Amino acid sequence: MAQGGTIGRASILWNHYRNSVFSARQIGVAAFNEQCRSMVSRYVGEWRQMVTRIGRWGADTLFVTHFGPHRPSDAHLADLADHLGWVSGLAKASLTQEGSDADREAWFTGEIRRQLRRRTSDADANAYEVAGRFDLNWRGLARYWRKRAN
Repeated sequence: MAQGGTIGRASILWNHYRNSVFSARQIGVAAFNEQCRSMVSRYVGEWRQMVTRIGRWGADTLFVTHFGPHRPSDAHLADLADHLGWVSGLAKASLTQEGSDADREAWFTGEIRRQLRRRTSDADANAYEVAGRFDLNWRGLARYWRKRAN
């Protein structure tokens, strides 16, 4: 059964990839990228609901893709919710700062780096930054907060 689920997931991902490549060719890469960004912004507000919903399942262990099992699951979900709230609030706070968006982005990424280095080794912090692109996080969250303000 697990194998069938894996094959099914791979099929869904392949269809999504194939359709995405077709769409990008059809409307152009810039328009496709903007379309993707706007879709991501739509779902930022649903993260907390998702974390709460998963918490209600009462699972003993969470198996997080690429990161493995986490026990106890409620502690991991609480940390995730706290982190999402902190990062989201940090991006919102950056928008109140003087300067350009480049200045706000630099402030945001600097704060994230400082926090990571307090909690992990330099090597782990660097790995998080490569995987998570703090600048792109700021851009998505800034866009989200600006749309909410309008």
